[in-house]
Amino acid sequence: MTYLWRAAARQAGALADGAELARGLRAGGKLALADCSIRLDAGEVSYLETTVELWQYVGTTAPAYNRSTMIFGGGLTAMAVTAGLSAMANASRRRQEQVMSQMNWRSFGPVPLVVTNWRIMGCEQGRWLSWPYGSIRQVIPYLPKQLGVDVVFDEGTPATRFVGDSVPVLAVMLVHLLYDETLVWDGGSPLSCHETAPACEMGPLALEERRPDVDGWFG
Repeated sequence: MTYLWRAAARQAGALADGAELARGLRAGGKLALADCSIRLDAGEVSYLETTVELWQYVGTTAPAYNRSTMIFGGGLTAMAVTAGLSAMANASRRRQEQVMSQMNWRSFGPVPLVVTNWRIMGCEQGRWLSWPYGSIRQVIPYLPKQLGVDVVFDEGTPATRFVGDSVPVLAVMLVHLLYDETLVWDGGSPLSCHETAPACEMGPLALEERRPDVDGWFG
């Protein structure tokens, strides 16, 4: 019970952090700059540096997302990777990993994650991966029940799930950067609200979903 109580308290605090950021942005605020321990490109700034659990879809067919039967939604909620389950006994974690494995998701464990004005960056097995915002097609959060968010990219880049206490803040940031910030495309060269981003890092936004209801995540 102590594990569950602590997990519930941690999840509540994480959701409160996300809700606070959402309120501030809705009131016209801006994302605050954050210190970053890695070297960024010229003109690139960091908004978040954290650690998350990283999962990637490794199946031969794309994960099937829809509003009624999302992966890990509905009847599979109890088996999803959540902050609460992460804090429970090893036996529960092994069962959860078996479910994820059966559904063609691979765990890379806790990884450093950086969110900038141009991209998400994650360090997987000592190698920094870069996910430009221009390659993102869907942002699928599992808030507030689960501290997880899936990001679906262009073909060729596996769908990626981020799990952890910082996910509510991460999800709010992603929606804000993808849907609310001013991104202008001039002759194929992307411009952000800060400075011109390297053309090799981004492409035209190709979001397939309307703006997620951030307020609905936090009640």
